[in-house]
Amino acid sequence: IIYNKGGLHNRTTREIKLDPFDLEETHLYLTSKGIKLNKHHILELYMALGGIPYYLNFVEPGLTAAENIQAIFFAKNAPLKDEFIKLFSSLFKEAKTYIEMVKFIASKKEGISRTEIELSPKFTSSGGRLSERLSNLVQTSFIENYIPWDKQKGEFFKVTDEFSLFYIYWVLPSQLKKATEHHWLKQITKPLYQVWAGYAFEAICHKHINKIINALNINTAENVSSWRFIAKKENQHGAQIDLLIERTDDAITLGEIKYSDKAFIIDKAYAENLKQKVKIFRENTRTDKQLFLVMISANGLKENNYSKELISNVVTLDDLF
Repeated sequence: IIYNKGGLHNRTTREIKLDPFDLEETHLYLTSKGIKLNKHHILELYMALGGIPYYLNFVEPGLTAAENIQAIFFAKNAPLKDEFIKLFSSLFKEAKTYIEMVKFIASKKEGISRTEIELSPKFTSSGGRLSERLSNLVQTSFIENYIPWDKQKGEFFKVTDEFSLFYIYWVLPSQLKKATEHHWLKQITKPLYQVWAGYAFEAICHKHINKIINALNINTAENVSSWRFIAKKENQHGAQIDLLIERTDDAITLGEIKYSDKAFIIDKAYAENLKQKVKIFRENTRTDKQLFLVMISANGLKENNYSKELISNVVTLDDLF
């Protein structure tokens, strides 16, 4: 409407960016409907539905998050079974191309560079207009664009819409076969569930970045990003920083985001991995700033010698609410 080339040009009186509910607002909305779920169940629902009131309106009282997801997506007359296709068809003329683009970007948790998208014939041979399509997906909040920390150029894209991630990982594959009555309850025991949950939880954390910064009591936060180093030689190791908070007090906070249904435990192997990650970051960015390593974990962190040695602070699900 706003960028319409016809008679609607300059006819808008005001633009309002209508954002989805955050976790706290979702909790308040569900409570107002008489739905009494704890924060972990609300997080599970949010990872599938996002903060869209229309989708949250299908949540029924007296059911767990898993039971609600089963009814909303996988039951015989599930209300959101075909929503993803309908949504893209209503928004975009070339819906199929947009869906394929979102699926392609979602295939990599750490994000995909514009160069990688340009190298795919699927998108460069479908009538051009790659920049326009990517911009449209960013404007509609299906994806976000960013330039990794310490780089001046080289645009990357990530799928940050929880509903789209859930649909791509779970609903589209299930449509190729007949789902059973308790389909979703069986999926949550599979390894892919942890992969998807980690991806979705990370997207949620980036959307609640102000609450994370407040929980860490960082008053000097200036820029928020992520960072990745890809090994180019056989003797090198790669590294991924889920969350990077650059500060004005000569320090950088590095955040490790972990989704688990229990308090996360840092064992010896994971401790070594964290040490190496920090070392690779310092060596390749050549920063001499103070580095703080923090953990954002849905169910907290179990204290042990490794956590005391490495982690300066912990953010939990309570903080995100």
